[in-house]
Amino acid sequence: MAHVTAEDVIAIIPSCSLTADQVDPFINSAHQFLDNVYATDTTLSYETRYEIERWFVAHLLVSTGYQESRAVKREKLGDAEVEYSVSDIKGQGVSSTTYGKMALMCDTTGLLAKAEKMKASIYAIRSFDE
Repeated sequence: MAHVTAEDVIAIIPSCSLTADQVDPFINSAHQFLDNVYATDTTLSYETRYEIERWFVAHLLVSTGYQESRAVKREKLGDAEVEYSVSDIKGQGVSSTTYGKMALMCDTTGLLAKAEKMKASIYAIRSFDE
């Protein structure tokens, strides 16, 4: 069961107009991922896991493009222009948003940072049919 609710996450995202139904799938995915990351850890308190999960869900919402959840970086009144704070940094993972950075900062074990650095690899096995 997830540590956070949609309301917990929405509360930390300024001007967020998302509904609980829109946020819940992100909570479920984040919780599953974080459960795998911290499967062997026994040092983090429930409160710390709660904070990591809350900030990580906000990171997922922003990094997947929910415009309603992005913080406004710049507004212009003449010709009405709005620029949202979305990272263009490729390959930065959790560090690409302020919410992700907060999740990393809450994680005193370093397991979340380590999990995002894991790389998949593919290699071929030589055929024995020759």
